[in-house]
Amino acid sequence: MQVSASGIPWYKREDYSEILKVMDDANLLPRDFDSWLKKAEQVKKQLKARGIVPIEAYINPSEFPAWCRARSLNVNAAARLEYANFVAFKSYQQGKA
Repeated sequence: MQVSASGIPWYKREDYSEILKVMDDANLLPRDFDSWLKKAEQVKKQLKARGIVPIEAYINPSEFPAWCRARSLNVNAAARLEYANFVAFKSYQQGKA
């Protein structure tokens, strides 16, 4: 049986204002945590409905910019998705997905 998993960029409530400060494309993110969480939960539900296991990939606003720099990535949506899928892949490899 094959399992499909997808990473979802995930944030903590207490970090959300800092997330908005460090992201190059913060204007694309909801202005408040509750609005973001509502959208993120919808994405999780849609993935599950398609038989895909959603993996929450917590993004630490203090560490994420350095992760991006090390990979020559901008600190934006593309990098968030790449990071989330990196975390999902690692979780899958470790049998957590």
